[in-house]
Amino acid sequence: MENPDKTALKPGSVRAQVDAIVRRELALHGRRPNANVIRDEIGSGSNATIQQQAEASEAAWRQENEAARLFPGLPAAVAQLAAPLLAQLWADTYRAAQAEFAPLLADRDQALTALRGQLAETEALLLDRNEQLQQLSDDLDRRRELLTAREQEVTALREEQGRLHQLLLAERAAAAEDRQDLEQQHADQLAAAAEERQNAANQYSLLNDELLAERVRHACAIEALQARQQQTEQTLRQDLDHARQLAANRQNELTSLKTALQRVQDEQAQWQAQLQQHVAATATARAAQQQSETELANLRQSNAALAARLAQTEQLIAQLLERLPADNSQAPTQNPMKS
Repeated sequence: MENPDKTALKPGSVRAQVDAIVRRELALHGRRPNANVIRDEIGSGSNATIQQQAEASEAAWRQENEAARLFPGLPAAVAQLAAPLLAQLWADTYRAAQAEFAPLLADRDQALTALRGQLAETEALLLDRNEQLQQLSDDLDRRRELLTAREQEVTALREEQGRLHQLLLAERAAAAEDRQDLEQQHADQLAAAAEERQNAANQYSLLNDELLAERVRHACAIEALQARQQQTEQTLRQDLDHARQLAANRQNELTSLKTALQRVQDEQAQWQAQLQQHVAATATARAAQQQSETELANLRQSNAALAARLAQTEQLIAQLLERLPADNSQAPTQNPMKS
């Protein structure tokens, strides 16, 4: 495939060298090198001349390759001569086909226009559905956040219930220890009184055997001792009654505390049932949103009432704890024997 214009190029001239380099690079890499690269390779020539010849050589090379592609097997000169005729034939054939298929193309364009309109409506509908889905997703996220908050509140209430239960157990243990201490004190006082009574009887027997002459004086002493013994027994009875009354009061307070704790547990069970109803209500659509908000307000009121109940219970426990040291300090009354 020789370029007809190539015969006009003098062998060894700048233009001939540029033409050879351009054809080589196009065949190897498919692109034309710039003027600076060509000038560096040949070592002479102006950039304008090199650029002009490079563009002409590229155009000639592409025209030759296009003719060879269209007419494979033909000589290059024949292929170049047939290329314009084939192009004209192709243009005439294209215009005839365009005139023949113009109505079909018009129908196709009209159908495409209608389809584009339907596509635009579908896209608008999809956008609207996406917005609705996004709103539903945001609403679901908010409801999930509310549910998480309610679960945290339930966990806190359960922890508070456990703490109150531990406090109740500790109070029961303290009450049992106080009762044991009171019983031990009463037993010690009874033992001391019995021992004193035995000592008095022994002293009376010795004085009766050894000092018969002083029976009157000893009788007075015995009467005084008996009076003192009666006073001691009366004091012990009073201490025993006081200890029993203290134990009964503490038992009543423990019963009240247990009743208050049972009320708290009942209210917590009711609140949990309401919370489960609220969780089930969150699965409904926007139509049930108003009902869910009403239930949420009721839950908040229940939480406030439950918090008030818990505060009352804690106040009752604090009062009981404040009375415990005072009761322990008042339990052992003055022993007339020690006085």
